[in-house]
Amino acid sequence: MDQNKFLKYIFERIKRDDYRGIHLSQHNRLPFDKVLEILKTINNIAGTSNFKIHIGDWKGKKQKGCEIYYKIVDALEKVIEQGTVNSLKKNIFPDLNTMGFLNRYNPKGELVSPDKREVIASVSLTKFALDFINDGKPRKQYKMYIEATEKLLEPILDELFYLLYKIFDSINVYEYMFIVSDEKLTTQEKIDLINSYRRLKKIERIKVNQNILKIFKDINKRAINKKYKRDFGNWYNESLQIFNLLNQTVYFKTFRKTVLMLSISQEALEFIATRSQRQREKYFDWHNAKKTEGYQLHHICPLSYATTRRQLELIDNFKNLIYISDKAHSEIPHDLFIQLAVKNGRILLMNPIDKNFIEITNDILINKKNILEMIKYNRKIIEGIN
Repeated sequence: MDQNKFLKYIFERIKRDDYRGIHLSQHNRLPFDKVLEILKTINNIAGTSNFKIHIGDWKGKKQKGCEIYYKIVDALEKVIEQGTVNSLKKNIFPDLNTMGFLNRYNPKGELVSPDKREVIASVSLTKFALDFINDGKPRKQYKMYIEATEKLLEPILDELFYLLYKIFDSINVYEYMFIVSDEKLTTQEKIDLINSYRRLKKIERIKVNQNILKIFKDINKRAINKKYKRDFGNWYNESLQIFNLLNQTVYFKTFRKTVLMLSISQEALEFIATRSQRQREKYFDWHNAKKTEGYQLHHICPLSYATTRRQLELIDNFKNLIYISDKAHSEIPHDLFIQLAVKNGRILLMNPIDKNFIEITNDILINKKNILEMIKYNRKIIEGIN
């Protein structure tokens, strides 16, 4: 059956060592202000000079000749409250290099291009970085930042634009993660697989995540070292990070971080965002609840399960919201506990596959008279149209 095309594909893909697909950035959140502060700090301490960086993992012992680098690490810890000897050179510098802000050199002093993997012994700011730092007009600086961000995303921009302009009105984070991120697929194969994925019932999509987690757990038990392990959370977070970067370009916009659309769909996006705010307000009216510190609104069935605008509107509804304590929210396992239930007077969030649950009775602010209607609506979403 065609419906099984995606299922057959995904369970073959996750066996591969390159299961995570295309690698674009180092999991950094590098918004405009942060990039500017990092580059200013480097410029203030090192100027345009080429300076040595720590080679190998940090083990508490400084290396000779890297004094400027350690100064920068200490300064960034104060300025952006982030950055260690390891994270600066392993995570932030590679992205700044790809963005065109930083030159990297091997031990021979030869320039290393962003697509090459070599030992990096020293770095320096580029002319582009200096132009970015010194331009007095924030608008121009932001334009340069967008240009730099697009360099990180270059490998996927054209295909994603085509998919969203010609084929789909939106792509959610799971469709990107499971399908679009695979470099080994042709564009047509990705279209076919997304269509196949969308033909799955919502409960079947949840089961896919559950099964992947189980397979990863088994693989990790057998793994002889870190290289052979699998990490669903990192894979998902990497995809969210890509969506965050795409949202900063002129081409794309994200809704609630997990649904990607074209910027030319702005009217639709604004309509959805406005509607979403109304749904949040309706929640408080319906439950006669007040905004309270230490609580946040949570979609029982997550927005990332929407694959069409119609499904997005179905999920982004006040009957699919709960006002839950921050503590309880942090303990909800990753997008699997999406069924609302009541047992023996206790309000539960359940995993509809294995029936595991979390009790949230004392962690939500709701009018309990509405709970049966919420359960009914929750069932409608889970069993909803494909």
